[in-house]
Amino acid sequence: MSDPSFVGFVSAESTTDIKTIVSFPGIYEADWGMLVESSTKLQGGEDGYQAVGSTACVFLPKGSSHFADHAKNVDDPQQPCWCMSLYGSEADFGCKWFEEWRKQLEKAVEKNHTLVVVFKAGDTPQGPDDDSTEWMTKYKWPPKLKCNEANKGMPELGVSQRGEVAYLKKCLDNMQPGQRNRVLVEDILNFRKRLLDLTLTRLERDSLCRRNDIDERLVEVQKKRKELQPIEDQCAGLQEIHWAARDGEKTVVEILVQQGLPDIIKEPTKPGRAQPLHYAAKAGKNQIVQEGQMRIVEHLLLKAADLEARNEDGETPMHWAAYTGFVAVLEKLIEKHANMDSEDNLGERPLHKAARKDHDEVAKALLEVKAKQDAVTIKGQTPLHLAALCGSPQVVQTLVGNDAGQGMLDENGDAPIHLAAARGRAAIVQFLIAHKEDPDRHGRTPLHIASMKGHRKLAKLLLHERCNKEVTDGEGLRPIHAAARCGHQDVLEELIKAGCNKEAKTETDETAFHIAARYGQAEVVKFLLQHQCSKDVHNYDGLQPIHVAAKYGHKEVVLLLHNSTHEANKTKNGQSHLHIAALYGKLDVVSLRLANFNKDITDSDGRTPLHLAALEGRLDVVTELLLQRCAVDVADRYGQQPLHLGIVEGHCKVVEKLIQERCSKDSKDSEGQTPLHLAAWGGRHNIVELLLTEGCQEAVDNYGYVPLHLAVRQTAHEVVKSLLRFSSKDAKDLNCRTPLHLAAMGADQDIVQTLVSNDCNKEARDRRGHRPLHLAALRGNIDVLTCLLESGCKQDVTDDGGMGLG
Repeated sequence: MSDPSFVGFVSAESTTDIKTIVSFPGIYEADWGMLVESSTKLQGGEDGYQAVGSTACVFLPKGSSHFADHAKNVDDPQQPCWCMSLYGSEADFGCKWFEEWRKQLEKAVEKNHTLVVVFKAGDTPQGPDDDSTEWMTKYKWPPKLKCNEANKGMPELGVSQRGEVAYLKKCLDNMQPGQRNRVLVEDILNFRKRLLDLTLTRLERDSLCRRNDIDERLVEVQKKRKELQPIEDQCAGLQEIHWAARDGEKTVVEILVQQGLPDIIKEPTKPGRAQPLHYAAKAGKNQIVQEGQMRIVEHLLLKAADLEARNEDGETPMHWAAYTGFVAVLEKLIEKHANMDSEDNLGERPLHKAARKDHDEVAKALLEVKAKQDAVTIKGQTPLHLAALCGSPQVVQTLVGNDAGQGMLDENGDAPIHLAAARGRAAIVQFLIAHKEDPDRHGRTPLHIASMKGHRKLAKLLLHERCNKEVTDGEGLRPIHAAARCGHQDVLEELIKAGCNKEAKTETDETAFHIAARYGQAEVVKFLLQHQCSKDVHNYDGLQPIHVAAKYGHKEVVLLLHNSTHEANKTKNGQSHLHIAALYGKLDVVSLRLANFNKDITDSDGRTPLHLAALEGRLDVVTELLLQRCAVDVADRYGQQPLHLGIVEGHCKVVEKLIQERCSKDSKDSEGQTPLHLAAWGGRHNIVELLLTEGCQEAVDNYGYVPLHLAVRQTAHEVVKSLLRFSSKDAKDLNCRTPLHLAAMGADQDIVQTLVSNDCNKEARDRRGHRPLHLAALRGNIDVLTCLLESGCKQDVTDDGGMGLG
């Protein structure tokens, strides 16, 4: 390329149909040269160059008149030029190019052009759709080099191109949302394809098309293709003959074969790659190209091209002809006895390919020569499966008319009607209606599937065809349950109109109301309320819809049902929705603070929501309930307060929070046990320490136990040590046994040693006169017996029955 300098050209037309390239990767010199050429011809008024669009990009290379010139930064007068914003320092090549580019960009924006940013191969950013500009959000202006750290993980751009994108983002941000230009991104490979199509289109109309100029034309085409050949085609080993076969260049193919390439039509350029016959069999973009391709096929077949050659996917030329609907080529291949039932790597035959793309004429041609209509792929799918899956109504009609197997199941247990139903293809289902009651592997009929997917038109069709609307699937769900679960109230409306039982229950006694509540389908809940569906039915677990919504944290549904129900609605265990939300830790529901609702309401066990939150260790819920001033000292039917329950499960943070709220630390439950008893029994050392620090008092329960008794029984070593600092170490239970008696009955020598070391009474007698030494002997605890003897226990003592150690 002799002189790639360019100062941009933006079309004067005011329309979004004009695409103006505003940023281009400079590493592609050949592509840039072709872009400049096409833009120059567009500027000169030559017809046919709108395919590429106008160009705002500017390139001032070394040797051009403005190379190394600088331009004033009109956005920041404090800066001497644009270089400081772009590069952080003055650039040797100057920044005049950027000022010229900015002017061209303003023209494109003013003319409401669609703005195109071209990226390097494989770097094109992904967005939710083609028009998404979400990818631009991290490109900040000014994009100085020191800002590069923030650009990690984004598509790689050169320094200058990053400046263009950042400035473009700045311009768009300053515009009203409804007035912003559309921005598209394009991979360099796609850009090359557009440019190549433009070049070849002009060549077709050129005088070079004359037969006597064919050699010159071939040279021109080869030159352009070598300059523009996409990277992926280079990797595929494509040569000029492949391109010519694809584009219907019959004469080019003939000359290339004559120039010594006869083997290329029999062997691919690389193992497993498509041959020229494949490309000729792939229907071109218009009739002229296809006519050329047809002649190429005939020529290649005369030269003994391999009819059964396979590409890397195992596809033959017939597969390609069937997939693209090239009937004429397909019939020619059939005439030459190509295998119509050849399978590719996925087990698909040409009829499968035709079925995918709804090429009815191809399907008819194959069926006419007895292609196997019920052949299955490696996934067990017949052509009818694929036609139903891909939405090919004409092929479906043809296959059904040819008695294709409508009830065959693929590897997922789906018949063709199930695949069509999943995609709402009512026209196709109509052809397959004879199998309207067939279940898939999950037991779902087409009506189930239509209800799940929200296909109202299809559901209406199936109901009109008198499908069983009360059939249950493998989960015990009816179509009305499926529609409720997936939030399709329009389908629900059709089902109820058709007479579906709106109060029908699943195997777990759930109605559509329960299911909608469980999945948070607020609109469906509103719909069911409007249709007077019962909201007070209990499911197998004793829950009403409002409780189910609370269990799964759907506060909007809870609000809807609370506003339409009575506060006293409870589960079979007497629990309100607040109990359920507290139990399962659904803070959003607990935080609703519903008006006129008793937050200290009790269930059948006398427990408030605070009890359940404490039991489950839901600290956030406990905190919220305390903020709502819930009572902390309510006792349940077992006499236990929230503090007791929090201790039972060892929830130290919850215990600490309740104590901060001045709950009763020494309250007794129905067995006379205080929080300290429960902590000791559970071996909760951290909680015991907390309670002792807070000044909890030692108490005796209904069995005469102090907390130390319980800690000894549980062999909770650390708890025993803590309690010995505060507890009556020789306290007696109802059997007059001290903690040392209980320790001697056990087999833990360390506990005994700890008690003895703390001067516990070794000679204390229980109700039968037994000393700790007697109990250790009776239980056969030799190690404990030895420990007691070594500590100085008397050996010659007897119990009340006169029995000694012997």
